[in-house]
Amino acid sequence: MAEKYLDIKKLAGKFRVNNLNEHYEILGESAETVDTVIDNFVTKRLNDMQGLFVSIHYTDLKTFTNSSGHLRVVLNANHKNPDQFLPALEVVLYIADKVAGLKLTANAKARALKAREAYNQLKEKEELEKHNEELRKKKEEKLRQEDAWIRSLPPEKQKREEEKRKKKELNKMMKGKVLKM
Repeated sequence: MAEKYLDIKKLAGKFRVNNLNEHYEILGESAETVDTVIDNFVTKRLNDMQGLFVSIHYTDLKTFTNSSGHLRVVLNANHKNPDQFLPALEVVLYIADKVAGLKLTANAKARALKAREAYNQLKEKEELEKHNEELRKKKEEKLRQEDAWIRSLPPEKQKREEEKRKKKELNKMMKGKVLKM
């Protein structure tokens, strides 16, 4: 799951929760938040319902929606005991309540803010690279179309268009350059 979502990949680390079946992988920003949210009640329920929960993902980074927080739960629809779906909903609502009431210490908050700043910079960099790649592809496509158009012209017009293009490229290269004497 960490590979699929950038927020998990960059902000979360793996944590071990006492008495929780090793079948589950717990990821979080800090041990403090994991211990608060995944308490004895949640641990017992997850162990009792093994195989029902595929994933539980809470984020306040607007990964899925533009809301200030998002809890995403994926359940195994082929679970052997369909009577556990209602208790599973109880666990989900309990976790949502725990997350809503979560208060970080000053130290944990400072670490989280520092990590999120680095995450935001990485996200902005990736978005800029993606945008630049799209612009580069559009420019290449425009040049291909222009080349095809020029090749469809009679030879003398082709030569004129090539000269225009070279002159335009030269002007572009010279733009911004100042000759010093």
